[in-house]
Amino acid sequence: MTKKISKKEIQDVLQEAISTALNKLEVSAPSKKTKKLLDRISKKVSVRVKREMKRKNNAATKAIATGTKKAKATKAAHA
Repeated sequence: MTKKISKKEIQDVLQEAISTALNKLEVSAPSKKTKKLLDRISKKVSVRVKREMKRKNNAATKAIATGTKKAKATKAAHA
């Protein structure tokens, strides 16, 4: 099973990436509107990433559980 990652952790990583991008574009002091926009983008992306990670984790867990059930059923049938 994978490590649980919070939306806050994802958001922090996104904020860091956005800050790096702004620095590369030589925007040292973004305006308030730009900061708000970046915050909203970061929040929306973190929610979507978290949802996708949860979906993939649930699918993997379900696949493992299904595989275990099949293995037990096969052993019971052979016994």
